[in-house]
Amino acid sequence: MAKRTNQNGQNVQEAKNMAIDSVNGAPKNEEQEATEKSANETTLQDGRDSASSEPNTTKQPKTEIWVFIRGDELGEKGEILYEFALKFGFREAIKTAQEIAGVEQNGVMSAEALSAINAVDDAKFKESFEFLAAIRG
Repeated sequence: MAKRTNQNGQNVQEAKNMAIDSVNGAPKNEEQEATEKSANETTLQDGRDSASSEPNTTKQPKTEIWVFIRGDELGEKGEILYEFALKFGFREAIKTAQEIAGVEQNGVMSAEALSAINAVDDAKFKESFEFLAAIRG
């Protein structure tokens, strides 16, 4: 009977046994340790996954949206805008905020839009966003 091998040319039964041993905490021989170390280095080099060659990103979703809406400069309005952006997208959220503030609705948080939005009363801003979210959602 012929032995089956995996993609690395390793005997399938040996690979299964190695996997079971590693889960059960069995000591590894030198070959097993070298194979495991090589696999870990290949997967983690330069913060990229070798299988996909895409950057290994672990950013929180809030970070990118928060930057686009300039949430740190909006205070409580930033949180309201962020929640809206999660449902409808950050450009739509910015356009809605611009509409409420009475400035050009282009979806870009410019200095002019930021100061106009900050000039709007917090209660009115929140009420307007809740109303518009209910209509759209």
